[in-house]
Amino acid sequence: MEIQIKDSIRTEEYPASNQMVKKIKEAHGGIYVTAEDARQFVALPIEDFDRLLRQQKRLMLREQYIRDRIEAGLSLKELQALLPRLDQLDQAWLTNSEKIHTDLFEQTQEGFRQYCVEQGVNTELLDDEGVDAMITNLVRRTREEVHSA
Repeated sequence: MEIQIKDSIRTEEYPASNQMVKKIKEAHGGIYVTAEDARQFVALPIEDFDRLLRQQKRLMLREQYIRDRIEAGLSLKELQALLPRLDQLDQAWLTNSEKIHTDLFEQTQEGFRQYCVEQGVNTELLDDEGVDAMITNLVRRTREEVHSA
């Protein structure tokens, strides 16, 4: 579920909204906005809203990763062992998602370089298509090994 902002108002257009903005800033976590005793929407400070969006994105990535691991044949015991590491990554993601994304990308690149060295492949001679072909073959072989085990 991706959240989309439908509209934005300027407080100058609605002078009473200045009071609402002040209430939101003072609320420490947002407020429910009601009309005729029915909750209509939640108003959050931008920082909280952005944090919730990052958290939502991370949870969707986590869910997809776990599904991929299940489809790859991981046992319940292996999945349980994986969860504490995922919790650490979630916390790091929420603290600084750009840094964790960069770190994971660098770790992946280093792992690929190491694999190439082990296979005797000179990565400096590979173009993008060659790298893509190697990765595709590696993923295919890994999936075959997992499914045959």
